[in-house]
Amino acid sequence: MGDTVILKRPPVDKLSGIISDFICFKRCLGYKYYTEEGILYNFSVFTINYTVTGYEIPTQMIEDWLSLRKGEKVKTQRTRFNCTLQMLKYARQHGYRVVLPDIPKFHVTEYIPYIFSKREIEKLFYASDNIKPYPGSMRHFTVPVLLRLIYGCGLRASEAANLKASDVDFTLRVITIREGKLKKDRIVPLSDSLAKIMQQYYLRFCQSSESDSYFFKGKYRQKLNRSMIYYWFRYCLEKAGIHHYGKGKGPREHDVRHSFCVHSLQKIQAQGIDLYAFLPVLSAYLGHASIPLFSDLSNNIEKILFSSNYNTIVCNSSFDLEKEIECINTLRTKMVDGLILMPVNFRSPHIEKIRNKIPIIIFDRIIDVNMDVVLNDNKRGGYLAAEHLVKLGHQKIGYIDRYVDHSHSLDRKKGFMDALKNNNLQLSNGFIIRSESFSYRDGYNAMLKLLKQEIKPTAVFAINDIIAIGAIRAIFDSGLRVPEDISVVGYDDIDISDYSLPRLTTIHYPKIKVAKIVCNQLLSRIEKVNEEKPKVTMIEPKLIVRKSTGKVYH
Repeated sequence: MGDTVILKRPPVDKLSGIISDFICFKRCLGYKYYTEEGILYNFSVFTINYTVTGYEIPTQMIEDWLSLRKGEKVKTQRTRFNCTLQMLKYARQHGYRVVLPDIPKFHVTEYIPYIFSKREIEKLFYASDNIKPYPGSMRHFTVPVLLRLIYGCGLRASEAANLKASDVDFTLRVITIREGKLKKDRIVPLSDSLAKIMQQYYLRFCQSSESDSYFFKGKYRQKLNRSMIYYWFRYCLEKAGIHHYGKGKGPREHDVRHSFCVHSLQKIQAQGIDLYAFLPVLSAYLGHASIPLFSDLSNNIEKILFSSNYNTIVCNSSFDLEKEIECINTLRTKMVDGLILMPVNFRSPHIEKIRNKIPIIIFDRIIDVNMDVVLNDNKRGGYLAAEHLVKLGHQKIGYIDRYVDHSHSLDRKKGFMDALKNNNLQLSNGFIIRSESFSYRDGYNAMLKLLKQEIKPTAVFAINDIIAIGAIRAIFDSGLRVPEDISVVGYDDIDISDYSLPRLTTIHYPKIKVAKIVCNQLLSRIEKVNEEKPKVTMIEPKLIVRKSTGKVYH
């Protein structure tokens, strides 16, 4: 993570240190942990009345803290129990003597989401469209757009409230959700009708604002909050004649999101598409799962290490050297047992300084330090991509690269160029476009630049799948077809590549195999099973041919 963890309510008394470390640990894993911070602060205050000596946490104190209180809901007790139990497990792993409490059976009535019918959704929209103006309030402008966005894109209310003007791209008709649940970012497409409504709102209220200002404005143009959204939702619910069953019983504004899911599944089923094949896409679309490669890779690594009784802290340097150094320093202060690194630069003196102090595995990068490295054979992958296109008869082939060179992207390009050379072809400078970053939008923009060339390519190889999918969108928006007019090949074989339209031909990155090798090498170094000299392990990629490539017809 690399960021300093600031606690709004720092714990007190003798257990303050271990509680603070635990909260920091959970936030490094991507959890916001605001509610739990409050619970553990209260626990630390509770311990003042008990004798806590050294590393001994009294059993009676824990039992008293976890017992059901007068007037307390069972659900509240369960939340307190689960949070405290996780903290106690963490404390025990760090040398504290504690008897973990038995997990009781909590008889909690779970909330059942209310699924609006399509007719009820129409009534909600009608009610929002007829909100009367009020001095100082923008609700009669904001609520109609806000409700349609939550339903049309399946957003959480907090995600809609946190949306900024700069996160809405009307050219691509997408919005970027930043740091949603578990700090996940995602790209969400807009329908033509929703994009039109949002653009009208933008031109009226956002165009003259700063780019980092919030898209939706509350009273006196302040930022919206969830309680405000809930108040407006209840108002529309009443005006629409939809019964509310009381506090905690719904419908809630979050049920509009649930209704989006159900209506989407109904539509997919009516189209004859396999629901089980569609569910991973819907899950990623809603922010419950991440699509990109390294999220899958880190999840696999975490599962393997957890099975060997090691917890994992995931930090993201965002290809920033200073942040990388800060992340490593932060992890070392936490006394971690080992590091798995994907360094930003080839020259890494900060890694050289610590290589004999802690077990380290480098993966998917080449650096100037002699240590264990696990590499995907990117050069071979680039070669396979070019060879596939050449065999289909393509000679005018475009290449979308990353603006910043890293060892893996350089190797992919080298392999690609070698394959062209071996087939007496070469890549002209006009057919090499560098994208700003690894995003759908940058792939889209890079492809538009290629299409502006006087002689257009008949095929394109993109440095990764996300850029390739963005490129496909640009091709279609330009009135061309894939693969009939232009073939497209990606790299990494992320989950969405098998569900894109058309399904993406790509180079498979064996995530599970890589995760196993990386973890096994790290564990052997930690447990001193492997005392051999550092080695480089090269993993063979594989071409996956799908529907985005075809023979040349012109």
